[in-house]
Amino acid sequence: MSIPFHKYVGAGNDFVFLEFQPPFRSMDLSELSREMCDRHFGIGADGLVVVETISLLDKEFKWHFFNSDGSSAEMCGNAARCAFQFIHKIHNVKTATMEALCGTLVGEALEESAKVTWQLQSADLEEKTLNIDGNAWDGFFVNTGVPHFVLLNKGDKISKEVCQKLQDHPEFAPHKTNVTLLDQSNGTNKTKTFERGVCDFTLACGTGVIASSLVLQSLKEEQFYDLVAPGGELQVEINDKEVSLLGPAELVYTGEFQLRRFNV
Repeated sequence: MSIPFHKYVGAGNDFVFLEFQPPFRSMDLSELSREMCDRHFGIGADGLVVVETISLLDKEFKWHFFNSDGSSAEMCGNAARCAFQFIHKIHNVKTATMEALCGTLVGEALEESAKVTWQLQSADLEEKTLNIDGNAWDGFFVNTGVPHFVLLNKGDKISKEVCQKLQDHPEFAPHKTNVTLLDQSNGTNKTKTFERGVCDFTLACGTGVIASSLVLQSLKEEQFYDLVAPGGELQVEINDKEVSLLGPAELVYTGEFQLRRFNV
């Protein structure tokens, strides 16, 4: 069986997109994500997004989001922006709403970019000090749809191995956390995230950029923030618990994927 797909990239964060069709109702989408996102034997991506149409008339959609390891996540900012570009291409809908596990997302497709807005359950930061191999790491914990532990100006001092141990720390059990590094130098706010479900740094993480902006807001109260991720620049607007993320969201190619592990 072959499945038509679209691949989108948002600031280097890449995703495979599918329309929700009847065969998917009987398929293990977690396993499908592992197969399609495999960078050696599959398409290669940070995650799989299956978009379901609830009401085309009312521009209402729902997504099923899975990381490349098959785990689901409540939210992904870059994938959400790409999702609204996907909806625009498939259905010619420029503005829409989409249901995610974290709540309702409001999105708008722009020229090679997209904006997504959602409500946080809480914008409060919780300061934590965690011990790893005898070293203390101070950071801020916040949930921006998914959990993030943000470390300020530690990017040149921390290894992937330590990030993995922070991610798996009992403090964040049983769901673990993303680990986001926010560094300020020469007036530039740089951020990168060691992501759950990827177990590595990605080129961009939308919820990590939001988490970094909340830390910046705690230091200097402003409404708008520009942040640079390894894969590109993203803009954030914060209005109390409502947050918006603006940045690139581009279709890179389409194709058909031949399933090997499913008999449908």
